[in-house]
Formats: sequence, structure tokens, C-alpha cells
Amino acid sequence: MIVLGTGSILSFGYSLLVGVILNLICGATLSHYLTRSLIRLGQLNKPTFFVSKRRLANV
Repeated sequence: MIVLGTGSILSFGYSLLVGVILNLICGATLSHYLTRSLIRLGQLNKPTFFVSKRRLANV
């Protein structure tokens, strides 16, 4: 849309691009902070949340 579009199609292409980039950044940032806060609160302290039981038994 950005390459071939003109006028309102070009504007829509830029709006779509900015929206996708911001959505990606916000999603990654929010999931990072949510995971860190759950670990600090003690909700994710079990090692089995991050490693399979089989792999945990081998360590």
C-alpha cells in the first residue's frame, strides 16, 4: 500500500504500519513487565513453569 498507493491509500498504509509496529512493541513490553511482576509476587516461583519436569529431573 505504501509503495503503490496514492492519496488516502498511502495514508492508510502508513497508519497501518505505525499501528503494527506500536502493537508489537507494546505487546512485548507489557508481557515482559507482567511476567516480571508475577515472579516478584511469588506466583511463578515453581521451576516447572519454565522447564519441563523431565529436563528438571536430569539436572
